[in-house]
Amino acid sequence: MNKDRDLKSYLNEYYLLPFERNAEIYRRKAVLRALHALQPKSLIEVGCGQDSIFNHLDSSVVGTIVEPIMSLTAGQDLASHLPKIKVINSIFEDVQVGMTEPAEVVLLSSILHEVSDAKLLIETSSRFLQSKGAIVLVVPNAWSIHRFVGERKKIISSLEEQSDTQRKMQQKQPVYSPDSLTVFLENCGFAVEDLRTFFPKLTSHPQMQHLLNSELIDDAFLERLYDLSEYLEPTGSEIIAIARRKND
Repeated sequence: MNKDRDLKSYLNEYYLLPFERNAEIYRRKAVLRALHALQPKSLIEVGCGQDSIFNHLDSSVVGTIVEPIMSLTAGQDLASHLPKIKVINSIFEDVQVGMTEPAEVVLLSSILHEVSDAKLLIETSSRFLQSKGAIVLVVPNAWSIHRFVGERKKIISSLEEQSDTQRKMQQKQPVYSPDSLTVFLENCGFAVEDLRTFFPKLTSHPQMQHLLNSELIDDAFLERLYDLSEYLEPTGSEIIAIARRKND
């Protein structure tokens, strides 16, 4: 999301990522569960990918999509949501107060770990957050089962080390654990209200895609993995957190 990223290269790699379309399904499920609990009337979605969260929300929710890659917003039928939402094709950190209204929720799904200045992203989110509002974040989990396996097999030297895929996607931050994400948010002036992990996958994205292609696992198996999330805390492949400003 920061200016030093090659967004054209990022988009090309994004389309080629194995298993990512499947991971997005369960990421969206986790986000929708969090938003259902919060019941926001307004939302700013930072980075919408190929399928904006507004496509899955009640029509009464208003807000803004901030997405720097114009083809991702142009490729969706977002006109059906107008005028309840505004689309801003920009880096979030460049959006000025007045370009969009503050919202009850700022959604940072699969964004925080990609930027070079994570603190600036949180500061920008805070600027566009209503009083007593919440940020909802999704990041990969350093304590994922497959990363524990990778460390034991010496594929990675530490749980926080980036994978080859993460480096290819120009991700800038070390992989967050539930503990390190909590500390980071605390240092940014936010208190974590809820944090959980989801979709405990057994191996890497390329290997998961291979298992699907070989029909050794199927969509029903993936659903069961997602259903096991609460029983296998904190080893899901991704973290979802809800946090609010301490001074609110």
